[in-house]
Amino acid sequence: MTKTKSSEELALPAEHPALELAHTIAKSGGRLLVVGGWVRDRVCGGPGGDLDLEVVGLAPEPLEALLGHFGRVHRVGRSFPVFKVSGLDADVSSAAPGQDFAAAARRRDLTLNAMAFDPLTGELLDPLGGRADWKRGVLRACDPERFGDDPVRGLRVAQLAARFALRPDAELLRLCRAQDLADVPSERIFAELRKLLASDRPSVGLALLRDTDLLRFFPELTATVDVPQDPEWHPEGPVWDHTLMVVDEAAGLRTGDPGDDALLLWAALCHDLGKPAVTRVGEDGRVRSHGHDVLGQEIAEAWLERLRGPNALVRGVGALVRHHLAPSLFVGQGAKPPAYRRLARKLEAAAVTVELL
Repeated sequence: MTKTKSSEELALPAEHPALELAHTIAKSGGRLLVVGGWVRDRVCGGPGGDLDLEVVGLAPEPLEALLGHFGRVHRVGRSFPVFKVSGLDADVSSAAPGQDFAAAARRRDLTLNAMAFDPLTGELLDPLGGRADWKRGVLRACDPERFGDDPVRGLRVAQLAARFALRPDAELLRLCRAQDLADVPSERIFAELRKLLASDRPSVGLALLRDTDLLRFFPELTATVDVPQDPEWHPEGPVWDHTLMVVDEAAGLRTGDPGDDALLLWAALCHDLGKPAVTRVGEDGRVRSHGHDVLGQEIAEAWLERLRGPNALVRGVGALVRHHLAPSLFVGQGAKPPAYRRLARKLEAAAVTVELL
């Protein structure tokens, strides 16, 4: 686990526009705090991602008027509005009137996401013990009674567990099992799975989806859980176990190119989705899955389309799944250069390369 950063290391760059905004808000009687993922990632030893800001001590209307001095303001939401300000690369939310940050933090999902940083004083606010939970390697809900306010939080637990090598406590596991993803927009589900696959060990998050029964919302994956494989080629066991191993191996092959890395990880996850429908055990006891590559392409593309994945990802993953047997088959069959050239052209039509395959 990466060493926890001190509050001194959380400072924003001196030229960051959020600092000027913080001074202006302070003069008006409010307090601007950096919250959410940026603080979490920095505390966990990372560089910090997108900046989210929260203001306490100012009602939404005067805050909106104040933000207007910094750029054009777009307001999203009513009860807890979020303001998007042109020229400020951050979202600004407003705490409920009369709430301090400790009260506002209980609206969040996990204690690790309920920390805040005051850019003017350098103080790290941690009313729910998120940093202590990080040091213990634990994920814990801020408020069990409110965790289900957003069902996607169950997926968020899985992706954070994979990204930061953390384990949910018993109560959080129970809460995740109670979540219903049926009505969650596909785009939000795709976003959480994308983050899960961007981790060093995606298998941790995928295994957690199964442990919490959230895997039931992904029938393409659920179908692989008990599908047998020939032990001569797959001593690791069923297709699901094999898939978890493959995604972790794929994670170790990332090049740093976001597009190629996404194609690689999604293809690793999807490459054997065709096996459940075609796997048969012959009279000789051998397990065969003829045609799983062709069917797998169809299943993978249909699933990614339902998840509203980008068209380029859908096409590229489909091509990689369709041809994922080619490298070993070509070598085993002694394929000649023309066969490799034909394969390269097929992949090129989907904007992927032989190297990526």
